[in-house]
Amino acid sequence: MTEPAGGPLAGKVAVVTGSTRGIGRGIVKRLADDGAAVLVSYVAESSTSSAKDVVDGVRATGGRAASFQGDVSDPVTAQALVSTAVEQLGGLDILVNNAAISDYQPFGSFSVADVQRTLAVNVVAPFMLSQAAVAVMPDGGRIVHIGSTVATRMAREEGSLYATSKAALIGMTKGMARDLGPRRITVNLVNPGPTATEMLARHSEEKIAHMVSFMAIKELAKPEHTAAIVAALVRDDAAYTTGAVIGVDGGYTI
Repeated sequence: MTEPAGGPLAGKVAVVTGSTRGIGRGIVKRLADDGAAVLVSYVAESSTSSAKDVVDGVRATGGRAASFQGDVSDPVTAQALVSTAVEQLGGLDILVNNAAISDYQPFGSFSVADVQRTLAVNVVAPFMLSQAAVAVMPDGGRIVHIGSTVATRMAREEGSLYATSKAALIGMTKGMARDLGPRRITVNLVNPGPTATEMLARHSEEKIAHMVSFMAIKELAKPEHTAAIVAALVRDDAAYTTGAVIGVDGGYTI
């Protein structure tokens, strides 16, 4: 297949949630490098400066980008994000649900509020935003959820709630892929392994070394590794891959 002038994603509009740092920021850069216009979505007002840096970085290389602040677990906010993509960038072809939180505590100590908050961000938000997105997304669109290897392998203590939320994305992906298949909208799940990000840096060196010990490739992933798989899944020539769960983990789960 011949790539469009300007890159394989030229003329496409993408939304990436949680994209002011780490894996989300890497995905924005890669999609923009491949020609997509990108809406940078984030929740905390404290991330506004970082969002501006990401947008400015895309524009500095000749790309198109805008930003949106809000909690997309709220259906009204999710709809506002979709409307922003359409109004400022001209549509919505690609949705990457990357935003997430991790709450590690000993099992037995989680409050109902802890559980509700994690599920709101990690499960409700991608579900509701996907519903809002497909209302405007053309046939042949792309949805990619970003999960985690903890959905299938929890190699350390205190991760029961985080693992629960990420395991839910497996069923979500497969159910959505089945429902959206007639429209040729593909839905896939990418599960990164331990990746060199600010989130991982909160763990001790001992715990990080323990994670690396399970890998076939004995080093942490970089955000660019996940971004490369996402970029491949959202291209036009990935039209026959849907409902897949793809690990980017250096062999962590084999």
